[in-house]
Amino acid sequence: MKGISKQLKYDLRMGIIKRWKIHMILAISFLMICSILAANHVGAAQSVGRDITGIDVLAYLMKGQRVLKREAQVNFNMPFYWFILQVGCLVSIIFYPKKDFEVHGYQHLIRMKNREVWWNSKCVWCVFELLFYYGIVVISACFASFFREGKFYTTKYLLVGENLQLMSEIQQLFIILVIPVVTSIPIALFGTVISMKYNELFAMIIGLVVIVAEVYWYLPILPGEYSILCRWNDISQYFLRAGTGLAISLAWSLIFIWYGKKIVKGIELLS
Repeated sequence: MKGISKQLKYDLRMGIIKRWKIHMILAISFLMICSILAANHVGAAQSVGRDITGIDVLAYLMKGQRVLKREAQVNFNMPFYWFILQVGCLVSIIFYPKKDFEVHGYQHLIRMKNREVWWNSKCVWCVFELLFYYGIVVISACFASFFREGKFYTTKYLLVGENLQLMSEIQQLFIILVIPVVTSIPIALFGTVISMKYNELFAMIIGLVVIVAEVYWYLPILPGEYSILCRWNDISQYFLRAGTGLAISLAWSLIFIWYGKKIVKGIELLS
């Protein structure tokens, strides 16, 4: 326990605090994106007699797109804001573990003589990094709404529409604030595993392929399916969909943790 605690402190310092430049770039980028979203939809808020809120901005950011039907004669448009949100998640995660291993990893593994500690610490770091990343997104949405004299959350009526306004406030906050974080954990671990086995560029490419697949097709086994807000349109299936999303995210996370542990154990150390 002492070993993983020491290693985790190291990862939190090197993987979050020391990477402040990357986080600053992400913060500036999302502040600009959220400000654009707030400006584009402030009229919709005024039409219902209120100011745009931070939750409205987050909802537009996570709206995504419905599943493209093969028989429908419509063009497929990648949901830009949702796509950027997922890409930002990959960027914030996949470059640190492999780089840290190449620079300091051998020393850590030789010193601790326990590769599981090193890998488990990286998995915990992934969760903390995701929380920090989505914290940046939420704060950016808040600032974007505050600049227009809005609040974080004032009413259960969401401007995104669909049937989301029929949900309770708790249900809305759960799918906007909790589900995206939980469903991002497997893709973060997946990217980390691929980067450790191959390299960061390949992990980024494979991650982008998975993201596109989540948008283009209805694939219930992919966690990202449950982070697309406009697909939560059947209120009667809310608890089933939420439970399924959480269960699938947990299952994939455990698989990637297990497989990543095998990869780390198989890495030969140079003397």
